[in-house]
Amino acid sequence: MSPAKRSNTQRSATALPAACAAAALLLLPGCGGAGSDSSSRVTAQATAGTHATGSSSALAQSSALAQSPATAAGHPSALHLGTSTKLPEAIQLPAVTVGLGGVLALAGLDAADSSLTSVTLIDGGSASTVAQLPEALHDAAAASIGGRAYLFGGGNAGTASSSILEVTRSGAHVAGRLPAPSSDVAASAIGGTAYVVGGYTE
Repeated sequence: MSPAKRSNTQRSATALPAACAAAALLLLPGCGGAGSDSSSRVTAQATAGTHATGSSSALAQSSALAQSPATAAGHPSALHLGTSTKLPEAIQLPAVTVGLGGVLALAGLDAADSSLTSVTLIDGGSASTVAQLPEALHDAAAASIGGRAYLFGGGNAGTASSSILEVTRSGAHVAGRLPAPSSDVAASAIGGTAYVVGGYTE
């Protein structure tokens, strides 16, 4: 996919894992552009034998924070930045999910708009690159099932991937395939199932 054609809608869809559940209900426009004759939307799901555990608690905490009760004056409670840290490299549009004891930022684009292979773990006040993907990707989606992190699809240099990658500290391996190569997708896990929504085939 050409990074220059990416819409603001995609940027928000990959920004926060707590927003994935809402984003999964939408068919998101991709970097191929709405109305492209060569593109098609795909919907897929990947299942695991157990229900999500670690991911559900982290999402519950985020949800509780976002839905904190209103103040006595009738105004919503304000959110405050607790801690911040710097990533080991400039990354834009990574796929984000909980995993490996923290939050994972997977693939994406570097400062020169080139696709990345990096697996970055944000744990507390630190961030480090802990592994590499087998191929450089951007516009992928991620979700956690049963405590395991998965990366779905993605694109690079005008092509899309059909891979479902399980991501670990030692790297990533192919755990399955989407029905069609797909980039610009959104994903969310509900129970023991990850739903992959929208996207473009190239």
